[in-house]
Amino acid sequence: MSLADLQQRYSFPEHRPDKVPFYWCLESGGKQLVKDVIRERGIKLMVEVGVFFGGSALQWLETSPDLTVIGVDFWVTNWAPYLRVTGDSYAGGKHLKHEGISREALVSQLEGSGSTYECVLSNLWDYMDRFVPMCAASPAALYEIAGFDVTPELVYIDSDKHGDDLEACHELWPDCVICGDDWTWKPAEGYPVRKAVTAFAEKHGFEIKSMYGTWLLEKKNV
Repeated sequence: MSLADLQQRYSFPEHRPDKVPFYWCLESGGKQLVKDVIRERGIKLMVEVGVFFGGSALQWLETSPDLTVIGVDFWVTNWAPYLRVTGDSYAGGKHLKHEGISREALVSQLEGSGSTYECVLSNLWDYMDRFVPMCAASPAALYEIAGFDVTPELVYIDSDKHGDDLEACHELWPDCVICGDDWTWKPAEGYPVRKAVTAFAEKHGFEIKSMYGTWLLEKKNV
């Protein structure tokens, strides 16, 4: 079993879906923290848990031509109603770019079963040799990746809010860099992701680096 086997199981279709590509990233800032690690450590393989429409994945792939990204997501949410109601202001309008297609047409192409997944495939089409669209739930997907004898050097978590993915990553790949988003998410609820990451770091001896909404764990110098 190998990365090639995983790519074959979760492969792109023969033809590009009939969806106009666009860029949409739930951006809360600080991704430079991850990009620096990718460049400085020469990361060749990473997993992103919670891909949304591929905005972050595009940033990682454009950071290094040697990087392959395994993207884990269910891609079942219908985002059309949210975009229809909120317009480009949703999740920060400046992070939604849809050149070549009107907002109304974009909303329309998000409708229907399977449309989210098809949009992601179209958005990442030019990187099909370096992006693996793994339509699956995490943390089970992480164990499946490990079952293919695949060892990522970095895992970026932008889905789990409770720490389950953190524990799975540490169990499966104790030497990988673990980082993620939502450090500044839901302050009124006491920053739930920040709580989970902090508890995990204290338990396993990590230091936390953060930049806006992004966090990254590093082993403490003993």
